[in-house]
Amino acid sequence: MWAVIKFNKKNFNIFKQDIKKNLGKDVEIYTPKLLIKKFRKRKIVNIEFELLGDYLFCFHNNFAK
Repeated sequence: MWAVIKFNKKNFNIFKQDIKKNLGKDVEIYTPKLLIKKFRKRKIVNIEFELLGDYLFCFHNNFAK
């Protein structure tokens, strides 16, 4: 089952480690992103934009319980 979780962007790596420590390695974390390519000063600049802001999708079989 999927869960939508709000997280602090500054502590994302710590949050990810805690989730995997508590639930196990079979956790899937999904943060949808949009890649935008723009021209700035005759160069191509890649901008990565998070679609959900400070939310993410997390899947684990135990969420159904």
